Amino acid sequence: MSDTTSLHHIVINTHRRAMTISEDACSDMYAVLGKLVKEKGAYPLIINGIGNHVHLLVDFGPYTARADLLKHIKHNSSYWAARCGKFPMWEGWGREYFCYSVSVDRRDTVISYIKRQKQHHLHRDYEQEMRHMVQNAGHEWHEQE
Repeated sequence: MSDTTSLHHIVINTHRRAMTISEDACSDMYAVLGKLVKEKGAYPLIINGIGNHVHLLVDFGPYTARADLLKHIKHNSSYWAARCGKFPMWEGWGREYFCYSVSVDRRDTVISYIKRQKQHHLHRDYEQEMRHMVQNAGHEWHEQE
């Protein structure tokens, strides 16, 4: 029997990092994102965020390609959001995304982190959060153009 676990913490932000995902409609967006993740053969463990970005912890299937998954969920959820009437200021997702692998022993820590997004962002904005995450992953942070 073959078995794989490939956990990835993904962050996608709205176009120009605008606060276009309202508190009232966020659960609808998360449900759509979860459905789209499953369509690509992956499993969403948790999805949460605030008005300008969404965090996902995803267990990639053995045949799921990261770029294909991100293209699929961003394109299709954006199409849905623009037409469903719940996101009147929606302009789409930003071009960039952040995705890094998570070890199985850090799974619960990342789930807890994603669950607490609203509380977390009372003290740290998106740019501060992402700068910290990108630098901790050993990469260089690029300011929004």
